[in-house]
Amino acid sequence: MGEIIQLTAADGHEFDAYRAVPEGQAKGAVVVIQEIFGVNIHIRDVTDGFAADGYAAIAPAIFDRFERGVELGYEADDITAGRALKARGNENLDNVLADVGAAHDAVMDAGKVGITGYCWGAVVVWA
Repeated sequence: MGEIIQLTAADGHEFDAYRAVPEGQAKGAVVVIQEIFGVNIHIRDVTDGFAADGYAAIAPAIFDRFERGVELGYEADDITAGRALKARGNENLDNVLADVGAAHDAVMDAGKVGITGYCWGAVVVWA
């Protein structure tokens, strides 16, 4: 349902995002913040689900600042790798929030914008 697009943060950093749009007029928009596993199949499914419910939805690949194309599973090695990336994100939270801001700006034409996050993404939402 969705597609990978390119976004640019306020500091010029270019990164990927997965965007899904509803059929017809959007009720609003949702920024979906990833788990420590990247914008993987689960996060893309969640994003598609919001679009199916009538919302423009976008999941920024916020690990792209540290490692592009992160898409981990849920095995022990994936958890270890995800935790290491999360630590880098926590050390650079201002940059992560700049990427979230760019994702917000990319869907704000759909109306009111909400944000949700899963796992580490909940920490990002809180910030």
